[in-house]
Amino acid sequence: MKNLNVVILAAGEGTRMASRIPKVLHPLAGQPIISYVLSTVFTVKPKNVIVVVGQDDRVRSRILEDYSKIRNLEFVRQDKPLGTAHALACTRKNLKDAEQVLVIAGDVPLISRDTLEEIIAFHNREHTQGTCLAARLANPSGYGRIWRGPTNEFLKIIEEKDAGLRELQIREVNSGIYVFDREPLLTAIAQVHPDNAKKEYYLTDVIEILRTQGHRVAAWQSPNGEELLGVNTRVDLARAESVLQRWTLDALMREGVTIPLPQSVYVEPVVRIGEDTVIYPGVILKGKTVIGKNCELGPNLYLENCTLGNNVRAVYSFAREVTMADFVSAGPFSHLRPGTHLAERVKVGNFTEIKESSIGEDSKVPHLAYIGDAEIAARCNIGAGTITCNYDGVRKNKTVVESDTFVGSNVNLVAPLKIGKNALVAAGSTITRDVPSNTLAIARSFQIHKRRNEINN
Repeated sequence: MKNLNVVILAAGEGTRMASRIPKVLHPLAGQPIISYVLSTVFTVKPKNVIVVVGQDDRVRSRILEDYSKIRNLEFVRQDKPLGTAHALACTRKNLKDAEQVLVIAGDVPLISRDTLEEIIAFHNREHTQGTCLAARLANPSGYGRIWRGPTNEFLKIIEEKDAGLRELQIREVNSGIYVFDREPLLTAIAQVHPDNAKKEYYLTDVIEILRTQGHRVAAWQSPNGEELLGVNTRVDLARAESVLQRWTLDALMREGVTIPLPQSVYVEPVVRIGEDTVIYPGVILKGKTVIGKNCELGPNLYLENCTLGNNVRAVYSFAREVTMADFVSAGPFSHLRPGTHLAERVKVGNFTEIKESSIGEDSKVPHLAYIGDAEIAARCNIGAGTITCNYDGVRKNKTVVESDTFVGSNVNLVAPLKIGKNALVAAGSTITRDVPSNTLAIARSFQIHKRRNEINN
């Protein structure tokens, strides 16, 4: 591969998104649109990647959150939105050492490494000075059209707003991705004029200028038109999400995951799932979630940045930043908050909330409990209605329950507190002092009986 620079055009205002968020920062399956483009272009190993940004500094700032350590990443500002050719012209000084330039829009998140490598190889093999990535679409609406001559030679690109009825019937479209030889490109850019409906400097005009100057141009047609989907509206964003979900779920099923109704679940691409796991309808898996083998998830389950072992069963529940070891059972209707660690064979039941706590192996929190800032050891049972009173109005305090302890129903454990091994805590108790091992703790008033006629008196 020749000395290749990549230019990503990300200065567009994205007015059709009807949003205060820059278009390329809209999330797609948990990541900004432009993150997908950046990740892909780095795989073709360019010498430099240049991102053209507008006046909104949020685009540059967000990119640097993920790529601050990349040395061959540069930014160029386009102060006025005068069109794609003008945006590329802003990078002249940055391209001084390039032999070839790959130009790609920042809103084409589905493009693959294979396709980029194919168009670069085609450009070099055919010795062209300008190569356009094209595709044939059933519905070409919204795209510039590829105009070919009588012998199928590529002549120019016609933007949709400038197309007549005849041109609008063409189904072969421009993706907005190009490979150029640097010197002819920079010469041609200087000759682009805003003679069009939008009064902008179109990069598409460069193709016709190169051809009229005697340079070779070509349009290489991608076999996968879905990759070229550009995001200009929220409708486009939803379409891209649908395609990405289908690709993600198809890949998981080929790897041995069962998903009976793929259209009913949502899985982000970075999620990893082991074989023989079953994903039922209503499941949402986000972030850096890792699922082990032979799990049953759902129906109706939300997991974000969670790590699950093998043979976990979770249903009708919500969990964020939680770890579950092998054979854990969660739900229905469990709320597991960040910092929750469930050891092997733990059972967390309905209407139980846990945060910043570890639950030891074979312990149970079956129902109607709140456990916060606690360490519960192995083989404990936490009765219904039990809560850890972990907040004193100033600080969070810790509750420690040692192994083989049984806590009855409707118990208040007022932290800081330690309950020893093999202890019993009577139902209805409010425990404010440490409980020694092998003891029964009772903290409630005596039961009093009065006749009904005595109550009114």
